[in-house]
Amino acid sequence: MTESFFETIRYGIAVVLLVILPAARGRGGERPRHPWSPFAGGIAGGVALAVLYVLRDVRTPVEPLVMLATALFLAAQLVPFSLAGARPLETAWRLAAFLLTAQRSAALLAFVVSRSQDRVDVLNSEFLLFHGGIILGVALLATAGATLSRLSAQSGAPAGRAVAVAATALLVSEHVSWGYYALVLHGWVSLPESLFTTVSSVINRIRWFGYGQMGLATVFGIWCHVHREKPRRERADNLSPAGRRKYLWGIRRQWRYGVTFLGVASAAMVGTLYYKLYASQPPRLSPAERVEARQGRLVIPVEGFKPEEFHRYAYSDEKNQEIRFIVFKDESGRVRAAYDACLMCGDEGYLKRGKELICLACGAAIYAPTVGREGGCNPIPLVYAISEGELVVTVDTLLHGDGADAFRHGDGNHR
Repeated sequence: MTESFFETIRYGIAVVLLVILPAARGRGGERPRHPWSPFAGGIAGGVALAVLYVLRDVRTPVEPLVMLATALFLAAQLVPFSLAGARPLETAWRLAAFLLTAQRSAALLAFVVSRSQDRVDVLNSEFLLFHGGIILGVALLATAGATLSRLSAQSGAPAGRAVAVAATALLVSEHVSWGYYALVLHGWVSLPESLFTTVSSVINRIRWFGYGQMGLATVFGIWCHVHREKPRRERADNLSPAGRRKYLWGIRRQWRYGVTFLGVASAAMVGTLYYKLYASQPPRLSPAERVEARQGRLVIPVEGFKPEEFHRYAYSDEKNQEIRFIVFKDESGRVRAAYDACLMCGDEGYLKRGKELICLACGAAIYAPTVGREGGCNPIPLVYAISEGELVVTVDTLLHGDGADAFRHGDGNHR
């Protein structure tokens, strides 16, 4: 769910940021008529582009041209209002909104199709969570765009020209970088070899543009809420009961928009940071607890283990080669032990997830009560004994079993 949510926010935040551009040309209330029409048209255009991308495979010639055209109309927003005039700027903004929404909608739909191919056969939890992340991301983006538009309308001062310029610069830079890079890759334009590394470095860091766009949208929303045009309190005492209710309703509505936007922005930032810093990181083995031999035996107290409790241990042989083994209690209360390696994938190890062990090398799920059986990605069996609440493994057994060879070779090719 976190991946689909993150990708939805990443694709859609630029569309939300477009709300800033017309608001910055004057006071917040001076917005284009029917401002959502280019976005609605862009979604329809995105569906058509996605069909071409997925079914006709025309992404190569179309996508870079759409990106560069979007950058061109976005750049027009940087022209001073006094030089360009209201009508040309509004037309350029509508074209930019249509193209950018179409391009991002198509990219998101193509992502959904590509990642859903192994999820469409059965309605399981993975299918629901993946598409639930998409729906949640779209809902947050739509709410953020609507509330940001309302906040700009309530602003009692010119709505942050500097913020709008920074937002436009980010959007233009992102689209120019992607569009030009795609043209270079397909041989349509040439790029000096000395600059190719620089351009590639920018592309590899392109996701930082999304974080910048998210930050600017948040700053803009807070700025508009702080500088909202507040109803004058001195009039409240002279109002009729109906007028006073309308006055109080206006104050509550202003706060409602501000709180809603801040809540949505916070949810989007927390979700993306959670994915970036935690959920998207590759799984890692928990640290292994080192055990020392006593009279040629390794003794592990297991009487206090709770069901599903999982432990990883390590013992070093005379050549300082670390050999790991796992000990856990399954759901039935039986203590099980095995080498932290398998014959197929070597010594990558296992993670415990619910009632399953997950092979870190290939991702295979092993039903925990079956540990001790040979074959496949099952952990290599380890001979042990349970005596008086302790698990006992002899050092000789640990060092000369098949699992020990897996650690010495590392890749499972010792068979």
